[in-house]
Amino acid sequence: MTESYSNPIQTIIDEIRTLSPETTDALIFRNNGQTIANTQTGTENQTKKFVANFANISVQAQAIGGIENFTIQAADSQLNIVAVEECFLATVSSQTANQEILKSITKIVVPTVVRLVNQIDVKAKELEEKPYEELAMSTSKEAKPTVEPTPELQPPFEPFLPKTPTYQFMVEKISGFMVAVDTVRIDGEIVEQWSNLYEGKQFSRVIIEALDGKKTTCKFKAIKDAKNSAKGIIQIPEKILQTLQTEKGKLVMVKPVIE
Repeated sequence: MTESYSNPIQTIIDEIRTLSPETTDALIFRNNGQTIANTQTGTENQTKKFVANFANISVQAQAIGGIENFTIQAADSQLNIVAVEECFLATVSSQTANQEILKSITKIVVPTVVRLVNQIDVKAKELEEKPYEELAMSTSKEAKPTVEPTPELQPPFEPFLPKTPTYQFMVEKISGFMVAVDTVRIDGEIVEQWSNLYEGKQFSRVIIEALDGKKTTCKFKAIKDAKNSAKGIIQIPEKILQTLQTEKGKLVMVKPVIE
C-alpha cells in the first residue's frame, strides 16, 4: 500500500464521524486481510478477527455473485458493509443515525475518493516501472527536423461517472386495473438521489436482482410524497414477481440503468 493511497483514504475515514456523529467505527479493508484505513477505535487483533470472519462470509457469497451491500441490525446499532472497488467499507452506527447522510458517505463520497486515488496510484506505478534505458535512449537521439502533423479534433470530454449505486428494498405487491404490469414503483427520494448523482443523464429503467441471483430490467415510477411506512419499499406487480420468483416481504437489490 503506497503512501499516496493510504493518506487520502485515511483522511476521508477520519471525517466520517464528523459528517455522521452517530457512526462510531469505520474501516476499509481488502479480502486478503489488508487494512487500508480505519478509525482505530478497536485493537489490531479485533480488526484482524473481524476482517477474517467477513472474508469467510464473502467466499461463501461468491456462489450468488458476491457481496455489494451487507447489513446487520441490533437493538440499538447496525453494521453496514459496502463493496468499494476491490475493497470493502464497514461502518458501525447507532439506529438513530441519519440514513440519508450515511448512504451518501458510504455509496458516493468514499467510493469516489477510492476510485480517484486508485487512478493516481496506477499512473505513479507505471512511471516507476518504465525502464531507465528507454528514457536514456529517448534523450540521446540526435535532433531531427520533424513535420508537425495536423492536430486531430479531440472528442468532447466525457465526465467521470461514479459507480452505479445499488439499493436494497423490501418487496410489496401491487395490483389493480390501473397498475402497469411492466413498471415498478420506487421511493421518490431515492430517484432524486440518482438524479443528483448523474446530473444531466437520463434513466427510465432499473435492474432488479433477487437474493438468489435472478435479475430483470423494467421501467419504474417514483412514489412522490412517500410516507415513512413506504421507506425502503419497492412496489412490484405480479408479472415481475413471477419473473424474479420472489414475493411480498422478500428483499431485492435495485440499481438504475444509465442511458
